[in-house]
Amino acid sequence: MRNPARALPLLLLFTALFLASEARAEHVVITSGTLSHRNPVLNAFPGYSFNFSGAGISAGGSDEKLGNSGSAMSCLPCAPGQTFGTSSHITRFTTVFTNTATYNGTTYTNVWYNGSSFDFVVEPVVIPFGAPDTLTLTSAFTFSGILQGSVPPFAAPVFSMTLSGQGIATLTFALMNLNGNIGYGLTNISYNFQPSAATVPEPATLLLLGTGLAGVAERMRRRRRDSRRDANTGAA
Repeated sequence: MRNPARALPLLLLFTALFLASEARAEHVVITSGTLSHRNPVLNAFPGYSFNFSGAGISAGGSDEKLGNSGSAMSCLPCAPGQTFGTSSHITRFTTVFTNTATYNGTTYTNVWYNGSSFDFVVEPVVIPFGAPDTLTLTSAFTFSGILQGSVPPFAAPVFSMTLSGQGIATLTFALMNLNGNIGYGLTNISYNFQPSAATVPEPATLLLLGTGLAGVAERMRRRRRDSRRDANTGAA
């Protein structure tokens, strides 16, 4: 029967290479950068701009609107003591504005992000009592999305991936009177990405891990072989 220890190094190396390929090709965790926009309910053209990056990708762009869904808010305006929750759903990516992306070391200009979508969900915050007319609060957010990039003449995407991320959202409120209701309305939100505690290892790290495990298996095989040889020598 073939010694399984001999096949173990090759198996570990193959697994590391496979995982490295899958980690880069299918999903990217956004670890730095920002996306910001104004309140789409209060502004006909809330506008958004983003510039963020993760392993192998750095992308930036802007548009004057968020898309059909825009964002959801639990109250507008919000009275002191009320809990405010919000989410953003961005689906509008036109070619009117100049977008730039760098993917695996290659930079593309005039990128069209058609087919992309960004979703942000913010942890609820409580509007404090006795706050000034302009109020700034921060809260954690989670992010998921799809990023696809094409360049003229709009052939198949040069990159396509799913995204995830997390960070701290900065929410700016202003005291306002909306149809006789006085309270705080969200005027602007900025999502600031941060690395998560459990970031997926880089492909090179996975390769080094697989190579190291293969080396350990080889040393164990040699040690067992030397032990058998010493035992045979002693018996002779």
